[in-house]
Amino acid sequence: PADTFEESIKLFFKSHGHDKYLTDSWFCKNCGMLVNANSVDMGFDLENYVKTINKEKYMSDFLEKAGQTWDLVLITEYFDLSLVMLKRRFCLRFEDILYLRSLERIKKERVEEPYTLAKIAEMQRLDIALYDYFNATFWREVEKRRVSLRSWLSSRS
Repeated sequence: PADTFEESIKLFFKSHGHDKYLTDSWFCKNCGMLVNANSVDMGFDLENYVKTINKEKYMSDFLEKAGQTWDLVLITEYFDLSLVMLKRRFCLRFEDILYLRSLERIKKERVEEPYTLAKIAEMQRLDIALYDYFNATFWREVEKRRVSLRSWLSSRS
């Protein structure tokens, strides 16, 4: 989530980067769309979240509902494995999931300053919770598929 935030901010501000945004939040009226953008894209209602008293329960309910809605979420850090999972889930052919990498950055700048990481974590709290939830779900699904593949292979030998 910190990397995603950093990329969004850099694309948006080009020359200013995350420092300007984090220190001068008044810098841009519409920058709120960069904060927790994944949660909002998946249907999270920020306005009701801000108004609710029990924010933890509101977020927990959202994650539970999201988990029921999307039974497979691809994780960009594990894109190749995600595609294999997609292929197996929908009985696709390898030709269906082949892709060419483009516009991949060679030098990846990382946010490493403790203050900046803490500020991003505070601002991106919802997206971090969403990422953690679906990352755990993804790896449970990978392990389940790995076990079923092992049993299938052992039955063939």
